Amino acid sequence: MAEYVSLINGFLCSAIDAIEFRDRLIGKFKNEKDLPEREYVILDQLFADADCFTEDSELLASRPDFYISSDQLKERATEALAALGKP
Repeated sequence: MAEYVSLINGFLCSAIDAIEFRDRLIGKFKNEKDLPEREYVILDQLFADADCFTEDSELLASRPDFYISSDQLKERATEALAALGKP
């Protein structure tokens, strides 16, 4: 769990950008096998949010109900961190 918290904090503190965050989170989570259910559910939602992230303004405009921006991804990461009890 500490690796996820570190990854999220790195993104929120701008040590890594949204693309690197998305790629690292998705790569790590796809190989996850041993998370407690509570943490898994929280990170699964963040995984889905990261998968919907795009920098393509046309996609954002065409499907705002699906695609999210970097700022929205930061909001979701902040919510996930709080839900994990790691503000």
